[in-house]
Amino acid sequence: MLTRRVVTGAATAAALALVLTGLGSAVAAPAFAEPHPDNERFLVTATVDGRLKPAPEMPEAGGIRTDFLKQGQYVRISCQQVGKEAYGSKIWDLVAFDGSELFVPDRYLKTGTDGSLSKPCTAEDLRRANV
Repeated sequence: MLTRRVVTGAATAAALALVLTGLGSAVAAPAFAEPHPDNERFLVTATVDGRLKPAPEMPEAGGIRTDFLKQGQYVRISCQQVGKEAYGSKIWDLVAFDGSELFVPDRYLKTGTDGSLSKPCTAEDLRRANV
């Protein structure tokens, strides 16, 4: 019994030492995608349409640009907006590309997280995007 308590105590002490030194937190930290070396550009994982508003059901004539982003390209995210759910996420990324600034579902940009990047859209961002 005494040997088991010593071993358990030693394991607890080792785990506590890792947490206190900060080494243990590296294991628990969320894994984010490494942005492209060219200033935080993220990989597009599928060819995707762009939208004027963060909503999947927009009529094509009313604000969709078909094949706005192509699979394999890298883009910068201007900001993120919570909108209607599409493809398992309510997060939409506002992306500037080829003279347009449109929303695309976050699901198709490899940001490394299912959550937000802490870049919420401001009123100015939405005005610029004609939302």
